[in-house]
Parts: sequence; C-alpha cells; structure tokens
Amino acid sequence: MQKLLQNKKLLILLASFLVLGIFSFIFFSKFDWETFWNSFQGIKIEYFLLACAATVGIILVKAYQIRIYLPKDKKVSVKKLFEDVSMLLMSVNLIPLWGGHALFVYLLGSHKKVGKTLAFSVITMDQVLDGFGKLAVFLAVSLMVPLPPMLKDGLFALILLVTIPYLIMLFVAYKYRNLKMEDLKPVSGFKQKVGRAFTKWAFNLHAIRDFRKVYPIIFIAVLMRGFEALAVFWVQKGFGLELPYYASIFVVAAFSFATTIPSVTPARTGVFEGAVISAYHFLGIPTEKAMALALIVHVVHTLPFVVTGYLVSLKLGFNRKKFQLAQEAEVALTLPIPEEL
Repeated sequence: MQKLLQNKKLLILLASFLVLGIFSFIFFSKFDWETFWNSFQGIKIEYFLLACAATVGIILVKAYQIRIYLPKDKKVSVKKLFEDVSMLLMSVNLIPLWGGHALFVYLLGSHKKVGKTLAFSVITMDQVLDGFGKLAVFLAVSLMVPLPPMLKDGLFALILLVTIPYLIMLFVAYKYRNLKMEDLKPVSGFKQKVGRAFTKWAFNLHAIRDFRKVYPIIFIAVLMRGFEALAVFWVQKGFGLELPYYASIFVVAAFSFATTIPSVTPARTGVFEGAVISAYHFLGIPTEKAMALALIVHVVHTLPFVVTGYLVSLKLGFNRKKFQLAQEAEVALTLPIPEEL
C-alpha cells in the first residue's frame, strides 16, 4: 500500500512537470529573449533592498500574530517566536505542500514547549484567519479597479474558502470550550486516540472563539499583505515604472489567489510567476517586461525568508548542545507532571 502511494505521488509530480513543460514551450516559443534581458538593465539596487526589507517586516509582524494565538499560560517572547516564524517561512518556500508547517509545529510544540497539540491548533487557526488578509486585498482591489473575469470568480471562491472553514472551526471551538482535564482519560484503541487528539485540538482553538484576539489577528494578516504590496511597489520603482496607484495591490491579489492552493513545486515556482505576469498584462505591460518583473517580485518575496531562516537555523544549530543540556537538567530536577492539554 505504501509503495502504491509513493508511486502515485511520483506520477502526480511527473504529470505536473509535464504540464508545466508543455505550457512553458508554448509560452516561450514566441518569447523575445533580447527584450527580456534588456528589461533588467538599469534596475536600481536600492529599491531592491527596500523591497527585501519590507519582506523581512512580514516575519516580525507574523511573530506578533503567533503570540496572540497562544493562551496566557503558554506565552512565548516575540524574539523566540521570530526564530520559529523565520524557519516556517523559509521551509514553506523550500518544501512543497505542508512540510514547512509540520516543522513549525515541532519547533513551537517541542522546542518552545507549548505542546504539539496546541502548536497544531495554532497553525490551523493561522491558515484560516490569514485568508481574511487575502480577502481584504481582493475587496480593496475590487473597489479601485474593475476586476477581470478570472479575479471576479476568484473573489467569490476565496470568500467561500475563508468563511466556511472559519465558521466550522468557530463551531468546533465553542463546542469544546468547557473541556476539563478529567474528560481526557488515557485510551488504547486507534479510533479512541484519534478522537482524543481531535478533542484536545478543538479545545486549543482558544483564539478563534475570542473576538478580542480575532480582530488584531486579522488586522495583522491585512498588514502583512500591505508589506507585500510595499515590496511590489519598490520593485516597480526599481524598474523605473510609473503604474496606477493600485498596481502593487492588484499584483498581490493575483498571486495571493494563485497560491491559495499548495503547489508541488518549491516556492510555488511557475504558479507565482504566471499570476504576476497575468496581472501586469492586465496593466498593459508587455510579456517580456512582465516576466522580468515577475522574477524579481518572486525573488524579493522569497529570498529574505530563506536567508533569515537559514541564519536562524545556524543559530539553533550552534545552541543545540545547550538546549539538550537544559532539557536533561529539567528532567533530572523536576517531578513528573500531568499530561498537558
């Protein structure tokens, strides 16, 4: 069975690359490479650095957002959360599907000692509530410019993708809000263990049932989209383009919708560029120039995450022995405690 699943994943991956190859051949068959390379001439590096700085700002505000998700008795400093968020954003841009989220659950749950169940609840809430930030961008663009048919359909789909999971999680969170320790007795069967894990996950959806936390979380999600739009704006300035005031927000809306569904390619390569090229086409930018813009936008959207995450991973690697000694000392000096929620 396991071998069959592995072969199925391999076939899906090969089919994805085959489709990507066909579309790439069609796209580049009439591509003017000379115009494309000339588009990079005269780019102002200072604007590129400003765009990267805006992307780094996303890591900082994301750390504040994650801290809001945590209950009072499990608070972690923003400085420490900055490390975990850096690793999260680096890994989601390098590892396809949900590998980066699994790493974040491990780091927050085990390394920061908040518990893996709570960490899993945090990343689940984050995926749902972050959708409101994307939704805000779409609504803002719809007020500024008539949306093309693709994005009009995308707005309706995004509303469903955001609101339905949120309402489901809100219902589950309220249903299990009064859970007590004695309700979680040890179990042995597989189904019982799954049910017990689900109950603990539902109970740990603290933030989603507390509207005093939901509002600032959604505000930060919108703020992160603002940092993305600022990075795109600086890229456009670096190319010396004078586009409408809504251009950067429109581009963010395009790649936000295109990257809603996880991709099998690292950093959503191909999907991201296609969305940005389509957006700039709509704004009247020629294909070759749009391709150059898409590549640089993707670089400033990814490179700061990868570099920051790599530097953090080096720090965690150097301190690994210290962490192990601290954990051994804690085990030796403390008594056993009841299992955490």
